[in-house]
Amino acid sequence: MRLGLTGALALILTGCGSEPAADSSDPGAAEAAAAGVAAVVKGEAAGRPFPDDMPAFVEPMPGGRYLTGMRGSNAVRSTGMDMYDAPGTAAEAIAFHTDALTKGGFSPQVSPARKLRKTTETTIAGKHTDGRTLDVIVIEQETGTAAVQMRYTIPGA
Repeated sequence: MRLGLTGALALILTGCGSEPAADSSDPGAAEAAAAGVAAVVKGEAAGRPFPDDMPAFVEPMPGGRYLTGMRGSNAVRSTGMDMYDAPGTAAEAIAFHTDALTKGGFSPQVSPARKLRKTTETTIAGKHTDGRTLDVIVIEQETGTAAVQMRYTIPGA
């Protein structure tokens, strides 16, 4: 079955096993709903401020420049991904997010940096006792700048 871009992104964000409601304005969303994936998928565009509907525990560095994001939800969980350019170095972004996760009650686990072509990625996996997760991927560019991807899951939302 061909899901289309929206359906594929919904599948990536939320997984299967829910009872979704389709967005009738997008045939890809209807196909995704029929396949048992996301009920709601929403995107944001670069250049806009950080979305108002970001959960409070998803905290970007002050001065960051928003790039893109998505939201998805179904009867089992809400998920999202936001990406931004960090205002400092990768090391500063890693320190900021590790500290923010700890202050938010998460148990952050920082993975060793991985070299990928012209970038280096460091993942900070955060788990909360209430079942929420927040994974932060800090992507160091050749220029010394960093982009940050924040992926979260809220169970039962």
